[in-house]
Amino acid sequence: MNQFRTIRTRSFWWGVGLLAFSGLPWFLALARTDLLFLALAAIFTGPGIWLVRRGIKRVVAGEGVPPAGEQVIYERKVVLHSWTLGSWGPGTRWLRLTPQSIFIEEEPEIPLASIKSCEIKTWGDEVPYVNLQFADSLGKTKRVKLFIPALFSSETGPQVEEVYDRIMRARGGGKVERAKSSTSRYPTPKDVYLYLLSKYEAEGGERVTFQHQQDEKIWVQALFSDEETSIIFSYPNDEDPNQLISKLGITFPSGYVLLEWEGQLYAIFAGPKCSHSELAQTIDELFTKLLGTSRNYVVDGWIE
Repeated sequence: MNQFRTIRTRSFWWGVGLLAFSGLPWFLALARTDLLFLALAAIFTGPGIWLVRRGIKRVVAGEGVPPAGEQVIYERKVVLHSWTLGSWGPGTRWLRLTPQSIFIEEEPEIPLASIKSCEIKTWGDEVPYVNLQFADSLGKTKRVKLFIPALFSSETGPQVEEVYDRIMRARGGGKVERAKSSTSRYPTPKDVYLYLLSKYEAEGGERVTFQHQQDEKIWVQALFSDEETSIIFSYPNDEDPNQLISKLGITFPSGYVLLEWEGQLYAIFAGPKCSHSELAQTIDELFTKLLGTSRNYVVDGWIE
């Protein structure tokens, strides 16, 4: 038989605060028989009761903790923002990562196989977080935001990158190498290009992909073979790529020619091997001159 325990989430304490605040209007309403104070008291009391009831939960004892004997490969204290797990708003939680699942203290298990997307995003102008989307047992998509506060480290960014990297490696069996610009390690998109292109050539993989953080339809891929490199990119135009690329002043490495293209979908150029810096320059120009990104665009990259 399952053993249950009761937890009180942030919603509970918000509700308690509202009920306490409604005490004064209730007192004045009863003392003066004033309908205005009565209405004001009711306004605070209703949501207060709702939040208190919503904030008291009974969970299976041990929920959010890996099963006995399952290896914990990563553990980190985070601030959990969630619209679907527990209450809305921040609360300190332990994140534990095993080869099969993510466990967040006092929250349901998240199997790695259920994760639909994992990416680093920014709250406001400068606060990074890991954004997880996954499918629950009923197939419904849910979302969790994982913030790593400066309270636990003077360098918030690298910790966020570390959590993200750990999750992606566990999810991909250690075969996925990822990087993101506008971070302390990779300040610019070119830093991402140079790092992943070098890693791809040294360690191999099917391809390396670079994608605009806010628009998955904007992307560039590079494929290496023994003597040739192919550049594949989204192509949101109907004009011949040779003419448009020349008109826009995009510079491809020497010897690259158009192999194939389809309007509004993609284009493929290929040519002899070149330096990573030349390739990174071309990829950057494709993003900024052809695909319409701003000069300070943010890019995600990964090796498959």
